[in-house]
Amino acid sequence: MRTCPPRLSVALTLVLLAGVGGADERPKPGHVVNEFNAPPQFTFLGWDKMVKAVQGGVEVKAPNGQGGMGYPLKADFSAFAQRAPALTVTVGAANKAKAILVALHDADDTAHQFTLSLDGIAPGATATVTAEDGASLREPGTVSKAGRQEGFDLANVRQLIVMGNWTPAPVDITLRRLELVEPTPQILAAREGLRERLAREAEQRQKAEEARAKRKQDLLAGAPHPPDGPEVRHVGPAAPDLLVLRIQEREFVPVPQIPYEPQPGDEVKREGKEEEKVLVVEDGQVRESPMNVVVYRKGARLGYLAVNAKMLKPDDRTAGQDLTAETIDEPAAYRILGIDDPTWKEPAAPAGVSWKRKPNAFQSKAFEVHVFLKLPRPLAEGKRYRVEFPGVNLRQASVEYVHEPSRTRSEAVHVSAIGFRPDDPFKRAFLSLWLGTGGVHHYAEGLRFHLLDDATGKPVFDGAARMLKGANDTETFKAGRNYSKTDVLGLDFSAFKTPGRYRVYVEGVGCSYPFEIAEDVWLRGFQLSMKGLLHHRSGIELGPPFTNYRRPRNMHPADGFKIFASEVADCEGACNFSELMKRRTDRLVPEAWGGHMDAGDWDRNSAHPAAMWVLLDLYELFPERIGKVKLAIPPAEVANAIPDILDEVLWNLDFHRRLQTPNGAVSGGIESTAHPRPGEGSWQESLMLSAYAPDPRSSLIYAASAAKLARALAAHDKALAATYAASASKAWDWAVAQTDQFLGRFDGKRREEIAGGLRDPRNLAAFELWRLTGEAGYHDEFKATSLLLGGKGDINTQIKAITSYARLADGQGEAAIREKARQWVIHTADVAVAFGDGNAFGVTTWVPLLPPIGFVGYLSTPEMIGAVLPHAWLLTRDTKYLAAAVRACQFSAGANPDNRALTTGLGPDPVRFPLHIDSWVTGQPAPAGITVYGISDPAENFGFDAWAHTWYLQKMVPGSRTWPAHESYWDIYLVPSTNEYTIHQTIIPTAFYWGFLAARDK
Repeated sequence: MRTCPPRLSVALTLVLLAGVGGADERPKPGHVVNEFNAPPQFTFLGWDKMVKAVQGGVEVKAPNGQGGMGYPLKADFSAFAQRAPALTVTVGAANKAKAILVALHDADDTAHQFTLSLDGIAPGATATVTAEDGASLREPGTVSKAGRQEGFDLANVRQLIVMGNWTPAPVDITLRRLELVEPTPQILAAREGLRERLAREAEQRQKAEEARAKRKQDLLAGAPHPPDGPEVRHVGPAAPDLLVLRIQEREFVPVPQIPYEPQPGDEVKREGKEEEKVLVVEDGQVRESPMNVVVYRKGARLGYLAVNAKMLKPDDRTAGQDLTAETIDEPAAYRILGIDDPTWKEPAAPAGVSWKRKPNAFQSKAFEVHVFLKLPRPLAEGKRYRVEFPGVNLRQASVEYVHEPSRTRSEAVHVSAIGFRPDDPFKRAFLSLWLGTGGVHHYAEGLRFHLLDDATGKPVFDGAARMLKGANDTETFKAGRNYSKTDVLGLDFSAFKTPGRYRVYVEGVGCSYPFEIAEDVWLRGFQLSMKGLLHHRSGIELGPPFTNYRRPRNMHPADGFKIFASEVADCEGACNFSELMKRRTDRLVPEAWGGHMDAGDWDRNSAHPAAMWVLLDLYELFPERIGKVKLAIPPAEVANAIPDILDEVLWNLDFHRRLQTPNGAVSGGIESTAHPRPGEGSWQESLMLSAYAPDPRSSLIYAASAAKLARALAAHDKALAATYAASASKAWDWAVAQTDQFLGRFDGKRREEIAGGLRDPRNLAAFELWRLTGEAGYHDEFKATSLLLGGKGDINTQIKAITSYARLADGQGEAAIREKARQWVIHTADVAVAFGDGNAFGVTTWVPLLPPIGFVGYLSTPEMIGAVLPHAWLLTRDTKYLAAAVRACQFSAGANPDNRALTTGLGPDPVRFPLHIDSWVTGQPAPAGITVYGISDPAENFGFDAWAHTWYLQKMVPGSRTWPAHESYWDIYLVPSTNEYTIHQTIIPTAFYWGFLAARDK
């Protein structure tokens, strides 16, 4: 443990403005850097939109210390080199932060950082604090960022950054003044301690560097090759003189739940903050408890306890050794020897080595590493070589490699894991390689490529690579960023239509994974995605014969689960856990079971019946083809006369219909009082479950889907169709009659927001009830709420009603509205085509300003937030829209630089660790068919995933924020914006898209 140097009381010079402290303790007034009499130029991360100018300063009320703000400077502080920064600050009542960080940046962007402690300042008090350790401008204690030039140029200070100390503690402060003060004797004494500490740290760094150099030397002299060392999984070409090693560093070992058998001395601890207690139902009784229940035995942690089930979830393990990163990029750590190539008779080291590493297992417990060996000369095709690893602790001391690019997969060639239908008007593979620490790899335009029969190797199509985007070209993403950071070339074979199994071979580079051209490729994708939806059914046991994924029946009242009625409505703020607890009742809702779980957690909400509308729309487009598709569903449903897709929809809408009250009102669903307790499966949930109170919005959403379902069922089960028709009508009547009374519960802006949220569901429900009944009154309601016909609002939010109206046959509805709807669809589709044209991989959205975040399925879900291209093709039969729709599916289906499909169970190397709690608890692979949120642009520095970059991505090479966005999926389970998903945002939209491409006309 480090011994701290002498410091002032509470590690700072604290001078209360009320006059506490002697004159000799108070620094003299100093040179003012900032009076904080204006708002900052910018804010970032957790402080974004949390900062405002107030009288006498700038107020920061932020949820955590993981953010900051900046001011421009143009200052010469060279005369103040020995002065210390001093901050005058008022601490608010909600503040829990212990310190604030201040950084000054020079013209070269070198940053000197100072810590200013808030510890000991009472809420409401104003104090002036100087930098910890007596730090001065010349001796800051921390150089948080080094520029290109050595040292800090005090004569050219260009920026002031004030930020939190990166803890989760809430920040509530008002900044009054930052100045540079003359050092007092106390400051100078602390500064002497700082110098001693820095000297010790420098000495320690020197020793560590010497030890690292010694270890590096020892490794290069002969590294060990332990049986559990990192394993070379693949060796492949990327150019005639470039080999790529794919290495697995460590292995994740899942540990499933086991029965908890108490032993004397066991400690069962409830861990969590007092203010974060939640309502739970344990042994049939409602009580308050911290979230986590952990078992310890003889002081050692055993794991999380599922309280009611008496099951223990031990911590997962990892096996294997860390990679010797000290030598991984050293040419001397490798040798290449020709086994039957005389030009490589003498072993030779690579001319250069670069590499990249990112986590690829639960909680970053294991890593995928790619090493790029730049060879001194090309390899000869057909010859055998031995790649030796004398300086790296790989499991293998060497591997044999046959240089056959036409037979060997290359990391640089990317193609869809779904494949293509023979008549798909767009068929393309991609060529690109980002070398990590080596940066861009350039491929020449015009490289020849061939489509090879995968069984025989016979070429069946030839073409030339075409540059799509160079490494320095802008793309249609935010700020024009290039999401690949390297050249991307297209390998187009759209003209080829012969069914078969193929691989794409680029001369001298290597091959793609095999793929199929077949009539049913999109159908199989659709079935897989629908299986993902099945895997999220609640209230049913999952397992053979309809799925290999096993899960007990969950959240069913017959198993003792209790669902309590709440007075909170879904549209008041959805996942408002605290309000659910405050406004719960003791009334049980025994009919509240079934539906589909939202994601990895288990709530069911009004977004789900809205998503069922999407599946019903697919059925409505292709009732014969989609209606005949066999899905993975329980045997009893297989045996009925209802199409399988409608059975899946019924599982959801039956749940909401059971929640419908006799007067027609529909609840927004079910929510727990918190996110799931660690270690519990959905069938073991001990958090209190509440059913939302009915509200007009949820009722209208249900009415639209129920009415659409009634029309779909009419040809298969007239009685059930009538039941849903009546249910939809009652839901509408209640919502319309109760809207004013419901809105009367709210005031001002909140009332306006909730009222605005009713317009779109009312518009769609009116349309669907008009289609169901033919009653003119519903059509009048549709017109009154349609943004096509004017009014204030975002017309894009009415995409469902607009695309539906556009598809009406001539003679149905009003011709003028029909034409407006069609023009909107075509215009919007043209925007989507242009966006896809503007980026290398054809990633597509019809909302160009959509934030580049995983929460909208930015790179994982075709068209991201709704399908327009399929409807444009159906309206116009213009091939450009169908080609763009196929292109929109490529990146997420595996045609990307990771060669990884973003749906579980798809292709040879799909995502494996979505945030799916039930499979983690049971130690099973995640069920198939889950499309994850995917990727958020790392260059945006979003606050919602900053913690992941800090705590779980710190071993990435290069640094996680510097990776191309297209390679920034981390398969680590625990980051919601990356590894989570929902049935309505990713799974069902993907199913719709793949289903459309499967069922469309030839």
